[in-house]
Amino acid sequence: MKTVHVTHRLAEGEFDFAGISVWSVKLALKHAFGIPYFAEAFVDGECVNATHCLNDGASLVFLKMFGSKRGDDSDEIAPVATGLVSAYRDLTEIGEQVKSLNLDPSQSIDELVRQVALFVEKRFGPYSKEEMLTIIEVARLLGCSYGEARNRMLDGRIRSVKDGRWHRTRRDWVEQYVEERTIHADPSLGQIRLNTNRRLKTIGVKPNGVALQFLREREE
Repeated sequence: MKTVHVTHRLAEGEFDFAGISVWSVKLALKHAFGIPYFAEAFVDGECVNATHCLNDGASLVFLKMFGSKRGDDSDEIAPVATGLVSAYRDLTEIGEQVKSLNLDPSQSIDELVRQVALFVEKRFGPYSKEEMLTIIEVARLLGCSYGEARNRMLDGRIRSVKDGRWHRTRRDWVEQYVEERTIHADPSLGQIRLNTNRRLKTIGVKPNGVALQFLREREE
């Protein structure tokens, strides 16, 4: 089995994460290991971006380089803005670069926000509140039983992450599974238009005859 050793504070473990990105690991272990969004990733002692692909036997350590008034594990952007600028000189340099462009105020703000967003996403991953789904939540989404949802996750039909009794998947992985199995209309098949216009006709029947009984049964 290809394994990666992951550590965050006192939590650590070996996982079958070789070949996937640091961001995927952060998302998978966010709740189990308590990894905050603004945690820096170090692979074999070297700082890497969220898109870094892990090799077999790698050692991945998550470490937050700054704190905030709401606590070290805050995922809110506003309270940690000052800490970000202090911890990462790259953000100050981005500000200087935008100033040198001599744009009007509104354009300067737009460009600054764009470049800072790119920096943050590259370093820490897409900022998202996407939650990992439990087996019960997957069963609700698919309208199936707990056992059926569990089997689909265990056999790989639905991508998932499993560590002991902890088993989770992502909403977009479930949506991908559904899309791959959705039956779409075949545009090559012809369509037949039926003319349903009919004239109403009145017919006479005997009060207690077989015809009247037949028509009453049809109405029911």
